[in-house]
Parts: sequence; structure tokens; C-alpha cells
Amino acid sequence: MLLRYITKQGIMKLHKFFIGIIIVGALFAGAFVWAHPEIGLHRFLRVSDENDSSLYTLVWQEDFNGTKLDTTKWSLIPRKPWQPFWWMSSNKSLYDLRKGRLRLYCRRNNGLEPSDTARYLCGGVWTNKKFVVKYGKIEVRARVVGVQGSWPAIWSINYDPQNTWGTKTYTELDLMESINRDKTAHQTIHNYYVDIRKGLPHEAYHVEAPIGYRKYNVYSVEILPDRVIMSVNGKTTLVYEKKDIVGQFPYGLPQILILDMQFGGTKWVGKVDPSQLPCYMDIDWVRVYKYKGK
Repeated sequence: MLLRYITKQGIMKLHKFFIGIIIVGALFAGAFVWAHPEIGLHRFLRVSDENDSSLYTLVWQEDFNGTKLDTTKWSLIPRKPWQPFWWMSSNKSLYDLRKGRLRLYCRRNNGLEPSDTARYLCGGVWTNKKFVVKYGKIEVRARVVGVQGSWPAIWSINYDPQNTWGTKTYTELDLMESINRDKTAHQTIHNYYVDIRKGLPHEAYHVEAPIGYRKYNVYSVEILPDRVIMSVNGKTTLVYEKKDIVGQFPYGLPQILILDMQFGGTKWVGKVDPSQLPCYMDIDWVRVYKYKGK
């Protein structure tokens, strides 16, 4: 009888001990993920995402190691008469590649380019004529240090001079637009149906997601045959489903990836304050996965 009592007491103590370990471990994991939302609980616990592994295969990545831009993957964006590219410049002071990250600046043109009449100069890179995404998943880990009027973006488009904004086959997916010093990121799905036809309410193709300001966050988009899914730090923020309507779902066409700084030029950012410049965006890494389906 005594032995049975001791055994029961021992089991109860062991049970409480292991429960205590589990609780402490859960609290530690939660605190870590709260401090580093870009990592995500599933990554911290090293739990595989079976859904991702069954849908996608990693086909392209950039970790920005070294001190020179990999020109087999990227080109500097030339200036063009389109709002996002008004201030693009190849000036070396706008690009800083070191410590495993690419930093893109926006600066006042106070003699940086004496022959250039642009008031501001911005850095930006794209994969035009080097790499495209059709169906798959794009992930980018980045952080922004903004000012009043800044407007950096991570986005993809089916870039073609003959296929401009507003045409029925134009596609644009904004993984991230960061306005001024906001603690949110704008994610938007653009196409003929939502932009020109105004066929859906704004919340059906746009979301403003909370982020850690000045901290690294992971922005992603999944392009599937029947839907587009936006996410921030592993959490789904927006799902856009295909409908049988002209211009409503032109996705699956080849799209290039764009990382760029922008400044002013739109009522969206409000009144700009050039005295606060420079500002910048850091890109830690980029991952592109191919969809295993059709």
C-alpha cells in the first residue's frame, strides 16, 4: 500500500513538472515571436508547413551577400515618365549593399547629380528581362525607415511597354507599400476590373496590415490559378478569388519583381517634407517559389 502511494505521488509530481516545462516553453516561444514577428511561430518551433511544401518549390533566391549587386538577377530601374519611377537614379549614394542586406535610399538632389533637374533621387532595382514569376509564391523580408512623403514599395507587374496600367491584361501585385512613418503596410491587388471598372469594393482588393515599424517584416503573395493570397509575417491578410469576369483575374502572366524607394507625387502620402530626407528601405532577402500545379 505504501509503495503504491509513493508511486502515485511520484507520478503526480512528474506530471506537474512536465506541465510546468511545457508552460514555460510556450511562454518563452510566445515572447520570442512577439519580439520577432517576422520569424513566425512555425519557424521558431521548426514545424514544417506541409501546405507550402506540397504546393511550391524554391526556384530563385537572393540573400544580398557580398558588396556588389548580382547583375544576373537585378538591374537598376531607369527613370521613366510613370509616377513610381519619376525620381529613379543610378547614383551610387542611393545603393548600399553590405552585411547581407541591400539598402535603397531616397535623397535630396543637393548636387549629387548636378546635371539632373530632379529634386529628389531614389534607388530601385527590378528583375526586368532577367526573371519572371507566373504562378507561385514571393516572399521578401524588409524594413523601412520612412519620412513624411516617403513611399517605398515591394511589388510585381507584368511589365510590357504595350501593356500599361488600365489595359485588360495589366497585372500588379503590391506586397508592401509603406506610407510616411505609418505602422501599417498597404497590400493591394491591381487589375483592369478593380482599377478601371471599379467592380469591387476597396476592401476586396486592398488591406492595411499592422507591422513592426523600423523592424524587419516578411511580406508575401501567393499567385494561384484560382486566387491570390497576401500575407504579412506568415499571417494571411487578403484573399482575392477568381471570377468569370473580363479583366478580373489576369494573373498567371509573367511578372517581374520590383523593389524601390518612392517619394511624393501622390495625394496618398500627403504633403511631403524634403527636410527630413534621406530615408531608406533595407531588403534582407527575397525568395520565389514555383507553383507545382498547372
